[in-house]
Amino acid sequence: MKLKLIIILFLLSNNCFSQLKSNIDSTLISRIDSLKLEDQKWRNLLTDFENGVNINNLSKEFISENISKTDSLNYFELEKIIQKNGYPTISRFGSTSSHNFWLMVQHQDNHIAFQEKVLLLMKEALLKNEVSGKDYAYLTDRVLVNKGEKQMYGTQMTLNKEQTSYEPKSLFDPEKVNERRMSVGLGPIELYIQTMNNRYFGTLKK
Repeated sequence: MKLKLIIILFLLSNNCFSQLKSNIDSTLISRIDSLKLEDQKWRNLLTDFENGVNINNLSKEFISENISKTDSLNYFELEKIIQKNGYPTISRFGSTSSHNFWLMVQHQDNHIAFQEKVLLLMKEALLKNEVSGKDYAYLTDRVLVNKGEKQMYGTQMTLNKEQTSYEPKSLFDPEKVNERRMSVGLGPIELYIQTMNNRYFGTLKK
């Protein structure tokens, strides 16, 4: 009888812990997704502005200021999440929220050391299929470019001299870039350039 009671208490304890963990994760998931929406709101407005769509009559300066402000505020939130929970993995946070967290880290160019710290956590998680290989590739390139080094996957773009098309920033061993991209689930660099040109057509010279 005593043994049964101990077993029951043990199971109840584990169940309560699981529920608590689930609640914590659900709260953080909601927070991460909310921060991402704010992040994307201003960046989408900037893209619309540059593409000739400005239904809200906002100035580019105002939009850019809010992008900077949002990134600054998000940094402290992201840092807290990392300190308390480590990287938000797919198994705990789901693929969408894990991706959303990465997206905001990608924009923390004023905190390169933080980006590097997150990249190391992502590298460990990648070995367990707990993060997206594509996200890892993007942050790898972002950190390399921010440190003035050559990128590996060609995810970081800039306008060409004629400003008629996007092209990769300085790239390591360009001939093998598509092999590296394929290894993490990214499509050919040529298709990516086309996608960038279609997405940001307003920045191109006709």
